[in-house]
Amino acid sequence: MSGNGTNGSRAHPPDLTGRKVCVVGLAVTGQSVARFLLKRGAAVSGLDERTDARMRAQVQPLARRGMEVRLGPLTPDAFEGADLIIISPGVSVHHPALETVRGRVPIWGEVELAYRFLDAPLIGVTGTNGKSTTVVLLGCMLKRAGYRTFVGGNLGQPLIEAVGGKWDRIVCELSSFQGEAVETFRPSIGVVLNVSDNHLDRHKDFAEYLEAKRNLFRAQRREDVLVVNADDPVLRSWAAESRARVYGFSRTRRQVRGAWGGGRGALFADGRKREAFPLANLRINETQNLENILAAATAARLAGCPAPAVRKALKSFRGLPHRLEEIGRVDGVRFVDDSKATNVAAVARALDSVPGRTVLILGGLDKGGDFGQLTSRYRKVRHAVLIGQARERIYNSIKGWIPTSIASSMEGAVRQAWRASRPGDVILLSPGCASFDMFESYAHRGEKFRQAAARLAARRGRSQGKTARRAGKARPRAAIGGGRFGAIHKGEHEARMC
Repeated sequence: MSGNGTNGSRAHPPDLTGRKVCVVGLAVTGQSVARFLLKRGAAVSGLDERTDARMRAQVQPLARRGMEVRLGPLTPDAFEGADLIIISPGVSVHHPALETVRGRVPIWGEVELAYRFLDAPLIGVTGTNGKSTTVVLLGCMLKRAGYRTFVGGNLGQPLIEAVGGKWDRIVCELSSFQGEAVETFRPSIGVVLNVSDNHLDRHKDFAEYLEAKRNLFRAQRREDVLVVNADDPVLRSWAAESRARVYGFSRTRRQVRGAWGGGRGALFADGRKREAFPLANLRINETQNLENILAAATAARLAGCPAPAVRKALKSFRGLPHRLEEIGRVDGVRFVDDSKATNVAAVARALDSVPGRTVLILGGLDKGGDFGQLTSRYRKVRHAVLIGQARERIYNSIKGWIPTSIASSMEGAVRQAWRASRPGDVILLSPGCASFDMFESYAHRGEKFRQAAARLAARRGRSQGKTARRAGKARPRAAIGGGRFGAIHKGEHEARMC
């Protein structure tokens, strides 16, 4: 592997025995951190501002193992006597209660804690869009090469779960939230896919968002590698200032060290050495996933993955659900689930990728994105159906550009989108917002879209069937299309992806 083959010259893992550690945020990551700390003999205090019955039930097993539980408003007295504070990604490092102890008590994120205990080489992947696809694809490449590979982080399984495992490689998806509280965190290989406005409901401005992303790679050294999108001017400036060895990837521009697109394939170069990776007949759309493919292939080769294993993984990779996933057709209208599009840049990519006219379902929990940036793409949108908490603000951004309507549920949004559509159109769920105002997650939102489309298809099928029977004809099969309506994805880590 490029670099020294380990996580670098880290300090010895801290001795947590008897240390008072406060875990702030007790969702999935916080619970994993608490289990880890209890196992290592720490005196753990678990804090969360939620007080509902579900939260109380979730923390009971940890309380029985000895964790002190404190639910309710987070106040400075919660940190009295603390030796260390670990914050979950959903907790801002700028929380007023944390500000009172800054400089007196170390405040780490979960990835900082995990990093200090890991032995295997760590590949960290971040970006505004495409992180999960790149991380899973890279994991598939490494597994094809026979490496015991942990795939997790922001994707689902917390990085702390990798500690103690017998891994050859660790691939971790990283968000800006995780970059707020790192100190020694140092990926052997860092990958940055792209940056654009996102999470402005959490970060005070775009500059702070960029700073959090950049923090993830500040500790890299000359023996490490930073892989960046050479088409992004912000990332080119990061590359120029990095102490790590830099490899680039580009959709069109040849790289001396890195990868680029060419014809129906991708090329990788490391100095004079050049390798080709055919992209024809993949199971994923090679155009919309080109940057993800280039980044994953570059990181895989630098991590020691042989070129044949990269090619085999590209051929077999099925992609992730809820990312421009066609789920079926009804009377010539395609339904596309892009529920993972939780920011404006992702909506722009979706509109660029989907051919023809679209009926767009937009909205959700507001993240502060500027939907006015999409005006050049609205000419291909026949109608927009707005949902969720952000619907009024989005309406004010796009009125005059697109005919709009408002729906209070996904069922209603699909009905309205169907009425506005014409044969040959695409009904595209690409919300550009978070999901938590109406749904449990973006996956839950996508599955509700799938279910609503399936019910519409069934109604259309029954209606056309009755008409056909009255006319003495066979029911037209095209009424419900050939898609996979009703098929529910149970998680992002299913083996089918590789």
